[in-house]
Amino acid sequence: MPPINSPASAPASAPAGTPAPQPQKLQPLYVLAWFLCALFYFYQYAIRSAPGIMQNELTTAWGNSHLGLMITSYYIVYALMALVVGVLLDRYGAHAVLPGFIAITGMGCLIFAQGSAAAGVGGYIIQAIGAICAFVGASYVAARYLPARTLALFVGLTQCLGMAGAAFGSKPTRMLIDADFSHFV
Repeated sequence: MPPINSPASAPASAPAGTPAPQPQKLQPLYVLAWFLCALFYFYQYAIRSAPGIMQNELTTAWGNSHLGLMITSYYIVYALMALVVGVLLDRYGAHAVLPGFIAITGMGCLIFAQGSAAAGVGGYIIQAIGAICAFVGASYVAARYLPARTLALFVGLTQCLGMAGAAFGSKPTRMLIDADFSHFV
């Protein structure tokens, strides 16, 4: 009689509910899925860094207390939502969770753009609710659908794209703030 843990005693098919085995090869569709998540991380980092570039203008318009409240609230919500997003991704998967959080982030941007202090604080907090899904989602896709031997590479690439978003988001924001659009009016 073979030992209990031998391959000969393993069932012919995995029981329902068992996760799919880790892929051994890079699949182009899954690399694209990871890239879209990482691109979302690039974007959310660009919009996250924008208030820092607009600090003088926002302080002049709203005062220091609103700006401090906005940034503090963002990071508190961002940190707490990381737990929620992790649970949602594990339960429903990236395909079901990410589109909604991308929409929430975009909605937060539109609210922030309204210009008032209340809209700025509220919009930035809504951005935090959606934005956390970018890094957690990209990491989830990399861990679940890409070969395990490439996980650190793809998480590192995700982080690299985020930092690039902060860098590339800063200069265009500053250029838009400093631009003279009076000749269009």
